[in-house]
Amino acid sequence: MERRLRLGRRRGMSMVEIMVVIAILVTLMTLMALGVARAWEGSKVQLTKLTMGKVSQQVIMHQAMQGDLPTEAQGLEVVYSGEEVPRDAWSGEFEYERAKRDFDLLSFGKDGEPGGAGFAADLRKSELH
Repeated sequence: MERRLRLGRRRGMSMVEIMVVIAILVTLMTLMALGVARAWEGSKVQLTKLTMGKVSQQVIMHQAMQGDLPTEAQGLEVVYSGEEVPRDAWSGEFEYERAKRDFDLLSFGKDGEPGGAGFAADLRKSELH
């Protein structure tokens, strides 16, 4: 009979044990969420670089077909003539800059503002011809 009483008292976990388990789970989920967020932003940087490469190829093809690079006033719209101009991974427009036979494509990164650090840093793809 005494044995049954002891077993009956120890049916589950105490409130402190449950709180410790919950705290551990919350900590692990937070660390995992931070890692996923960093990976997500890193993938956006890589996607923007790939898109810049494709846009650069289009500009070079335009130059080969038309004999010259687009002016800054014409921008990328003349390269894509009627099609939608690709944007960076944060939905920002690429800046097109031209100086004589050179051109740059520029993305202002996550914050959409010039300058910045980390994922907000500017991405620049220069092509020299």
